[in-house]
Amino acid sequence: MIVIQTLYLFAIVLVLILLLSTGLKIYEIYKIRKHVKTLWDRKVSFSGNKLPFVHYHNYFVNIMENEDTDDRNVVDDETWSDLDLGQLIEKINYTFTTIGDELLYASLRNAPEQVAVDEEQIGKIQKEPAFREKFSYRLAMLGKSKNSNTSKFMYEFEPEQKYNPLYILLSLSPFIGVLLFFVDPFLSIMTVLGGFGANAYLSQKHKNTTGFDYTDIFYAINIIVTAGRLDARYNSKGLRRLSFLSPLFVNDDSAGEMNIGIQVFSAMKLMFMIDYHLYHLILKSLNKNHSLYKESWHYVAELDLNYSVAMWRETLPYYAIPEMENSACINTEDLYHPLVNDPVENDLRFDQDILLTGSNAAGKSTFMKALGINVAISNGLNTSTSSLFKYKPGKVISSMDITDSVIEGDSYFISEIKSLKRIIEEVEHFDGNLYCLIDEIFKGTNTIERVAAAETVLRYLNDKNDVFLIAATHDMELTELLKDELAFYHFREHLTGDDIYFDYKIREGAASTSNAIELLRLYKFPEEVYEGAKSKISN
Repeated sequence: MIVIQTLYLFAIVLVLILLLSTGLKIYEIYKIRKHVKTLWDRKVSFSGNKLPFVHYHNYFVNIMENEDTDDRNVVDDETWSDLDLGQLIEKINYTFTTIGDELLYASLRNAPEQVAVDEEQIGKIQKEPAFREKFSYRLAMLGKSKNSNTSKFMYEFEPEQKYNPLYILLSLSPFIGVLLFFVDPFLSIMTVLGGFGANAYLSQKHKNTTGFDYTDIFYAINIIVTAGRLDARYNSKGLRRLSFLSPLFVNDDSAGEMNIGIQVFSAMKLMFMIDYHLYHLILKSLNKNHSLYKESWHYVAELDLNYSVAMWRETLPYYAIPEMENSACINTEDLYHPLVNDPVENDLRFDQDILLTGSNAAGKSTFMKALGINVAISNGLNTSTSSLFKYKPGKVISSMDITDSVIEGDSYFISEIKSLKRIIEEVEHFDGNLYCLIDEIFKGTNTIERVAAAETVLRYLNDKNDVFLIAATHDMELTELLKDELAFYHFREHLTGDDIYFDYKIREGAASTSNAIELLRLYKFPEEVYEGAKSKISN
């Protein structure tokens, strides 16, 4: 009698916990719906605390390792760093989901076989609030995972440990123990407690062994569920049964929300090894349905990417849809750097290799980066921060922010040599359009050797077909040596008394002024230092 009363009490408490949990979940959904409705007008992202983009490189890595595709157009690590694309992705990122982050990253890396952003869908997102809010809510409910490598399930994935059918008996052992109560109460209690303990131990051991795979596989199922709710085409037979099991897909990340119902439910699953069986069931289904899963993954990720691009465009002062050219050139108007506050716009027709000259801090590097970034975002996001951007699509590669490497034991000049050699090798083997950006070429060595080496390297690159070169230098000797090969542009400063002003506008021709000596005066170097340097220049 006491046992039955205890079971009744346990059932009542469990029902109350479930009701409380359901109420909290409904309130959470209400808050998300309300919050999502305000995002567009406020031009803010759903998740204020974005995780660093480096956590979202797994999709890019997986397609590079598993897809038999042409990866020659991919933005390499050094160019990614030179152009500050890591900072740019944080500014562009208005995604709701982890897989949206991953696709955004892969698109900026110009990964092979990526579907271009859908301009028709972007237009619908911008113009139809009802459509935008409906899918935004679904994407927000999917949310982000601390680790994401769900794209690995697009390919054959083998777990570290094979499924053990004997664990079914262990999962049933608490129920067997209850039935034994009418035979031997002591044996019944020991069987129930022993079953719970063994199941909890083995469940936790399995989680520790599978590591992030465990989190990923539950997130993968939520991707399938989300795709099916957004579009009935993705309610496929092969994965439908997994969608029916979705109420069971509560993992430790959810438990961290302090929802007591979810915590109790997670504990119950642990004691019956439910997650162990679900893990292998899901993995078996995913391995049988690679293409269906891949379609669902891409559908959700692309929708999220298009939303992010649409929202980012809304935050820009102006932008252009790039126009493709067959001729080898870039023609841009009102081009600006998307990471600079109050940027200065510039026009340029880039149909001949360019040598940039000009004073320190006048804007050469910023302009080159703006140009490189716009090639990258035109390739990957079909967007340019300009009023006009006509170009022939191609790969961008740079040698700009060179540093010495203490770890590798490389001096500044050796690091520069390696960086430029990488460009030379790319030019020799690349079959397509290549945009080369080189800042202050060979500045790590003496003047005589620097000028000689720079002249020959720049002339070598200029002689190559389908290579678009823009290089910056302080060595004015190069303008005379290369006057028949390159076009010259410059940036300049304006000195007024004790102040220096830069307008950051690009001008045709080589620079005719410099500011290094005057900067000594403006920064209060001793008078004899300034006058001595000035007299040497005069002589």
